[in-house]
Amino acid sequence: MTERYNGWAIALHWTIAVLILFQIPYAWWWMGALPDESPAHAQSMVLHMSIGLTILMLSLARLGLRLAVPPPPLPAGMAGWEKTLARTTHVLFYVLIIGIPIGGWVLASLGRQPITYFGLFEWPHLPGLSGLDKPARHAISKPVGALHTSILIWTTLVLLALHVGGAIKDQLTGPPVLWRMIPFLRPPTRL
Repeated sequence: MTERYNGWAIALHWTIAVLILFQIPYAWWWMGALPDESPAHAQSMVLHMSIGLTILMLSLARLGLRLAVPPPPLPAGMAGWEKTLARTTHVLFYVLIIGIPIGGWVLASLGRQPITYFGLFEWPHLPGLSGLDKPARHAISKPVGALHTSILIWTTLVLLALHVGGAIKDQLTGPPVLWRMIPFLRPPTRL
């Protein structure tokens, strides 16, 4: 029988997923709805950056856990192409859940304002970025901003659809897999 993920992996998976599923629509909302120089915009930016930094820290913990405690093997009944797609999707998710927050940190570090973590303490800027002159900051912020706000976010949404779709497909037509990551599901009696 294929094993369930360990409790820490499950907790990190769902915590990161919930934060990302909040973060994306929240960012689209406040960036479009609130005037740029308003106090509400600034408060929303602090919340967005704080959640992004939390995702970064949790994602690094999750990567460390995955390296220390390998995940259970994929079900034996999965086709080779499905296993390749599942592994590729997982690797790309790690790149995104670490890369997108780092991109946000780069953008915040290019500014002159302090980065506050939920208003509790000041988070450090990435070394060397806040001291750049305006043309250099602009040259970096434009491509990093495009990656952070659209390209990588849309890639995340496509991967999320593949990930959820593959899990549901396997649950319905192949070896059931959802019980491995959803805490309240029991393993099937026969795999």
